[in-house]
Amino acid sequence: MLRQEAGVWHYRAEYPYRGILDVKAACIDGKFRRLMVWSLVGCGSVREALCQAEVHFWAMFCFRPAYAFMRRLPGGVENGQDFEGLILLEAEWMLEKCVAVGGRQ
Repeated sequence: MLRQEAGVWHYRAEYPYRGILDVKAACIDGKFRRLMVWSLVGCGSVREALCQAEVHFWAMFCFRPAYAFMRRLPGGVENGQDFEGLILLEAEWMLEKCVAVGGRQ
């Protein structure tokens, strides 16, 4: 939700968050990566959250995301592992109890 308080515009995310998140890419000068974030709250599994995030990403951007991000990957899952066409990556900047998908191959 976009609000203006004390003369400054900012976004306020309501939890559980399900929506777009722009993340500044350190390797790309001043550019952002647009991700679809999906809270695990209310989802039966990480797989379900990833599928929901992917469907909503496709609806918004009309291409399939290549990467999935989590703060901590589930046990037995390795960083860089393929999951149904998504490359799973552990990212310390990622929101707790959420997954995010985005990027192109």
